[in-house]
Amino acid sequence: VLENAKGTNQDPLEVATALKAQTEVQLQQLQTQLELAVGWVKVKEIEKLTAELKLEKMRKDLTSCSEEDRPQQEEEAAQARLSLKAKEVAIARLKEFKLRTELRVVTLREQHKKAELELENIKIVQRTKEMTEEIQDIKAYIAVVKGDNGEKAQLGGLYNPDRDTFFYSDCKVGGLGKWYCEILEEREAWKRYPAQKWFVSQAGCQIYCPVGKVTVDYSDQPDFCLTTSSLTGSDWLEDKAKLASLTRHLQPPTYEIKDRKWVGETPPDETPPGEPSFIWFVKSDGERGGQKEAC
Repeated sequence: VLENAKGTNQDPLEVATALKAQTEVQLQQLQTQLELAVGWVKVKEIEKLTAELKLEKMRKDLTSCSEEDRPQQEEEAAQARLSLKAKEVAIARLKEFKLRTELRVVTLREQHKKAELELENIKIVQRTKEMTEEIQDIKAYIAVVKGDNGEKAQLGGLYNPDRDTFFYSDCKVGGLGKWYCEILEEREAWKRYPAQKWFVSQAGCQIYCPVGKVTVDYSDQPDFCLTTSSLTGSDWLEDKAKLASLTRHLQPPTYEIKDRKWVGETPPDETPPGEPSFIWFVKSDGERGGQKEAC
């Protein structure tokens, strides 16, 4: 997978994951075919047994039939023998198909195991690379905060106003912090500092903090941040009701409901003549993006 992904824009992990999923689908299809083949073999064997009993009865009847009925019964017996042979041939073909399918299932299972191993190897390689990068990021942080002898730098570490390296840590809090970190990543003077699991909230959410619970220049986890991304008036962007009132000239007609009552301007009772019917969407003013929307 790694060799196939070289020289392309494909992510080896995505390629390996797709290959594993493909083999799983093929394996399921083959197993279904195998189950059908086993079922058909049983059905044909029952039909063959029935035909054998029928032919045996015809042979006994021939010994006691009259000379007048013998030609017809012999013809029927010959047809029964041909039918029996046809069923034996059908069973032989079904068994051959079953055997080939079993061999394909075994081969595909081996391919699936190889795909699983390759996927795990790629995950290990990528995780090793990520850990190496994290170690380099931590070393870069230590180099700024401490001197070569492990003591605090004489120029004040993070509080040195003349330093030219800064650190940010994305602690997956959500909101605008993620976008701030992506912007800082584009700046040469800013270095990423890894995050670690901190604790699980009462709501069951995993909370993160910078590795070692150190302080960095910017983090969306304010307890470990030298700066803040909270600006006076930012509630006009966070509160969707306020944002709607601020940008009425840029959006479709929007009205606010609070405590089951209209706030401010109310919508028309009917669609104005000559205009298309409205489709109304209801959205919580405390949610971002496309969350909590309903038609």
